[in-house]
Amino acid sequence: MPIQSLHTGYSGLRVAQIGIDTTSNNVANANTEGYTRQRVDQRQLPTIDIIAGRLGTGVEVEDITGARDLFLDARVRDARSQTAGHTANAELLARAEGLLGDPDYGITAALDDLWNGIEDLSLDPSDAGKRTAVINDLEVVAARFNAIAEGMDDLVADTGTQLTTQLADINLVIDEIAELNGSIQQVIASRSTPNDLLDRRNLLLDTLSEELGVHVTQLDNESVRVSLNGLALVDGQSTRHVSWDATNLELLHESGTTLRAGGSIGGFQNFIVDDAAAINNQLDQLAIDIHDAMNTRHAAGFVDSGVAGGTLYSYDVTDPARTLATTIASIDDLAVSAVDATPFPVHNGDNARYMAALRGDPVGAGSKILLESARGLVTEIGGRTAQAQAAAAANADLQLSAELQRSGTTGVNIDEEMVSLITYQRAYEAAARVITAADQALDTLINRTGIVGR
Repeated sequence: MPIQSLHTGYSGLRVAQIGIDTTSNNVANANTEGYTRQRVDQRQLPTIDIIAGRLGTGVEVEDITGARDLFLDARVRDARSQTAGHTANAELLARAEGLLGDPDYGITAALDDLWNGIEDLSLDPSDAGKRTAVINDLEVVAARFNAIAEGMDDLVADTGTQLTTQLADINLVIDEIAELNGSIQQVIASRSTPNDLLDRRNLLLDTLSEELGVHVTQLDNESVRVSLNGLALVDGQSTRHVSWDATNLELLHESGTTLRAGGSIGGFQNFIVDDAAAINNQLDQLAIDIHDAMNTRHAAGFVDSGVAGGTLYSYDVTDPARTLATTIASIDDLAVSAVDATPFPVHNGDNARYMAALRGDPVGAGSKILLESARGLVTEIGGRTAQAQAAAAANADLQLSAELQRSGTTGVNIDEEMVSLITYQRAYEAAARVITAADQALDTLINRTGIVGR
């Protein structure tokens, strides 16, 4: 049946051509981010009955599919979310640590200078220069608290601004994913395979997972549902946006429900809600402790006129660290002496010595040592930073492993594509040879049969 052979050869020729075109597309997109390797799925055409049995009629392309693996996608997205969250949190903590722990401009350095100056004054309490230096040191300590508190506020505000900007981009991604769900449905309805749309959607889902830590559910109709904390952000073609409430420091779903994110947004949120709040609370408490201890010790002494010492510091109870300020107006108001006598003992510096002893004396109900508290605050924030950095590094290794595994399954391997290209090339040549043989058989049948004896 030469005519049937022509059809069979043509089907093989057509499929081989599609295979060459698909392989060429894979090679061209080998370095395209988000591209998934495509493969030609073939199936046998229906057979026909002949006297000798059933005869094959060739081959056709069933589909051109992308090599996706939902399990590997989920692993990569989870790893990206964790890495981005720890990295963002570590960067912000490092900035906070820089505010607190600067060796020249941090709190501990200022407190050391203050107590060193008071100790020097205790040795020569009538020295006006040393008194002036102590007042300057008192002001420096207050200024350091003010600057650090303001720096933390600025850091939180900057982070909130970055959150708002990034969420605006995320909402655009949410909208595009919903649009892609609709476009994919339309292409499937036309009995075609939307590989390019699927690749684009998967790339956006990777981005959304890295930035927001979402959960992706594949639906039966090839759409996806994207959710955070169980609340849908994308459901088919429906969308819900997220926003940042800078007043209440909350991440909100469009429904008004408070969310807790993962990814880089989660790292920002953790810093603002947890880390910065804890640092500010400890900073405020340290300011209160220094205020109370210094004022109490100072009030126990006497100034040169024999009057009991007044306050050294004041603060606003609603924001202690930011508002800590010195209240002493003159060097004559320093209560250096520990006794009131007539004539006044100008060379008595015992109360100054008692104030300098606050460097190591336990104070307050918790028997705190102020310098250790200040160092402990810096050490704690340093520990948080190191922990976040270690977590980011560990998750980066897991992310790399997951991405390599996914790339091995879905990515383009040039060597494999070359093998496929040669395979389809040989199949094309063989199918062309089948057509040539069938054509020659038909030529013999039509032009040469029945001419014997002429």
